[in-house]
Amino acid sequence: MVVKDLVRYYGIKSPIKDFELFQQLCREIGSILNLRRLALDIGYAEETAAKHLDIFELTGLCLRLQKFETRKRLNLRTRGKIYAAAPSVALSVLGIDHLKDSRFVGHVIENYAFQRLRARCQTLNFTRDSQDREIDFIDPEHKIAMECKHGNFRTKELDYFRSASEKLNYRRLLLTKDSWGDKDTPALPVMLL
Repeated sequence: MVVKDLVRYYGIKSPIKDFELFQQLCREIGSILNLRRLALDIGYAEETAAKHLDIFELTGLCLRLQKFETRKRLNLRTRGKIYAAAPSVALSVLGIDHLKDSRFVGHVIENYAFQRLRARCQTLNFTRDSQDREIDFIDPEHKIAMECKHGNFRTKELDYFRSASEKLNYRRLLLTKDSWGDKDTPALPVMLL
């Protein structure tokens, strides 16, 4: 049904390539969107891939999360992070075998957190510094920084999360698979969002 709609309403000429593009997006949920590499992998021109990504967003198949900017001038070159409309969409496109890959499971958990937070927060962003250290979710309205962790995490891994949230003067919340955190960094199992 979705393929027929894409062909009929948006004039998609090669739905198989679009399916490949969407599969690639689903493999990278929760990642920074690299449109050039994505287009190259599929065999599309970058402009064509961008147009088709816009169609996916219009149809609600995927969503982008924009980078949080503390400066007044926004960086329009930032492509943002990409998420599937729901984790179940990514799993139905890629197959259940992907759940054997713990890295992918982490992406699915982050995608679930994104969906739940997006329903509650008027503005939701992420932040990343020049050394590629990242905070998964920033809620500027409530002044909360949130980091999603799937497996066992070490305190050292959270150093940037702690320092960046303190610099922003934001409270911090760790979203985990099943941990409540500690006195320094409170955590919430993501399924309770």
